[in-house]
Amino acid sequence: MNQRILAEGLKFISHPDRLAAEARKQSTPEELMFDKAEVAEQLEAARETLRLQIQQLEAKVEQAEGDERKQIKAKIQSSKERLDKLLKVEPSENIRRD
Repeated sequence: MNQRILAEGLKFISHPDRLAAEARKQSTPEELMFDKAEVAEQLEAARETLRLQIQQLEAKVEQAEGDERKQIKAKIQSSKERLDKLLKVEPSENIRRD
């Protein structure tokens, strides 16, 4: 038969197809839509976490005294600022486009 005899242990690996690799990198509209939904879900979860944290801190501040009260108020203020920033963020701003 027509066979080429090669040295034992010689391996052949094809060259990667660059066009196929580029095609895989491009996102489909469905992927972008699901990415946007995932980001929106993550943002909402982060917002809810901050809201709960603020509520818990506000409950603690009523019982705290002195320096501890000041520290808790500072945490509340910083949490409210982060929440305000998260409320301004749109999910589409966080999606990478290839």
